[in-house]
Amino acid sequence: MSEPYETLLYVARLSAAQKRAVFQHDGAFPGSGLTNSLRAAVDEVCVERLILAERFRDAAMALRARADNDEALLRIAVSRAYYSIHHAIRAICLRHNTWDPDGHEASIQALKKLLADNSFRSRSGLAADDEQAVAKARTNRHVADYSPFDEQHFFEKDGREVTERITGNDWEQAADYNIALAKRMLDAAIQVI
Repeated sequence: MSEPYETLLYVARLSAAQKRAVFQHDGAFPGSGLTNSLRAAVDEVCVERLILAERFRDAAMALRARADNDEALLRIAVSRAYYSIHHAIRAICLRHNTWDPDGHEASIQALKKLLADNSFRSRSGLAADDEQAVAKARTNRHVADYSPFDEQHFFEKDGREVTERITGNDWEQAADYNIALAKRMLDAAIQVI
């Protein structure tokens, strides 16, 4: 097992409360070095997430370039671009919060909180409502991965039927949308990390 992977597992397994306890411990016992060790691990994991985000973005772009209207390749490009977005968000959140949300909805909500900060938006170049763009990219990915069509139907808890459609009702447009957002999110992550 590689050292970055072991660090990733270590940081990922710590809860937010455990990370706070590390910082409090260093405050109570100056010189113990736990805070510096945790920050170094966080930095390392952020870099690993950015590398993964970049690789997924590059894979999506390569698939899109050779797709030639091949729906299967376009769907895979949509999915890989979304995961680039997801890992960029997790890197941003880990760096700013010293924790990164695991789930997709949790990541979008954590990004929404960061986007409420004018200073963060200024440094990142992101817009206040970019979490909505990420939610649309997630919908594109969800339909690409789970539906044989270009839309998906499901029922809300209150019984309402919901239909989610891909961007532009077209796989090329959905792939282009997710790839463009993946580029923006990765650029933003690099700016703020």
